[in-house]
This record gives sequence, C-alpha cells and structure tokens, in this order.
Amino acid sequence: MKKYTYLLFTLFIIFSFYKTSYAEEKLYKYRIEYYYDNVLEKEATTYKNGTYASLIVDYETKNKDGYSFSHSSIDDAGMTITDDEDANVIKVFYEKKEDSIKVEAEQDSSKNIDAIIAFKQKLQSIFDFFKRILS
Repeated sequence: MKKYTYLLFTLFIIFSFYKTSYAEEKLYKYRIEYYYDNVLEKEATTYKNGTYASLIVDYETKNKDGYSFSHSSIDDAGMTITDDEDANVIKVFYEKKEDSIKVEAEQDSSKNIDAIIAFKQKLQSIFDFFKRILS
C-alpha cells in the first residue's frame, strides 16, 4: 500500500509541476481597444501576446487631435492574462477636449447664422414679389 501511495504522490508532484510550468510558458493573445467618445476605432486596435497569469499594467497610448485621455479598463488593478482570449481586453477611452468642443460649436453656430441670413433673404424676396403683384 505504501508503494502505491508513494507512486501516487510522486505522480501528483510531477503532474503539478508540468501543468504549472506549461501554463506559465504558454502565450495567450490579448488586445487593446481604443474608444473615442465611446466609439470603438477598430483600426486602432492592437493585438499582443502575454504569458499566462502575467499582469499587464501599461499599454500604448494613441492620442488623436482634439481628444484627451479619459480612463482605461485597467487603471486601478491591471489585467491578468487568462486562457480566455476573448476576455483578455484592455479598453482605453478618450474624450473630446473642451477647446475642440467650443470650436465645433462656434463653427456650427456660424453655419446656422449663415442659414438664417439666407432664409431671411429668400423670405424678403418672396415678400417683395407679392408686394409688386398686389400693388
């Protein structure tokens, strides 16, 4: 009976060592997704490989004109690589800068003013037309 216990214990140790060593050396894919105003920009997505159970705490920044970094899905704790590659995702969020929102609003308001002026001129020409007919 002792022989079998010793054999089972030895096999358990060998299996545990093999499983741990194999799992730690195997690489798994993870991806970094970039969102601008909460919209995924697929072209910016980066794919990388990481060792099982390793901790990923940094990522490449992809700043865009008019946007500033907001937050990421790993800001506080990082991401641990798992064997579920679909779950190995880092999401990085950017928001429009305050200045670019003001510039866009100013551009929109100037377009609106131009449209109002054009509409007023058309109304004036219609009014003048009817004024001539009725006179």
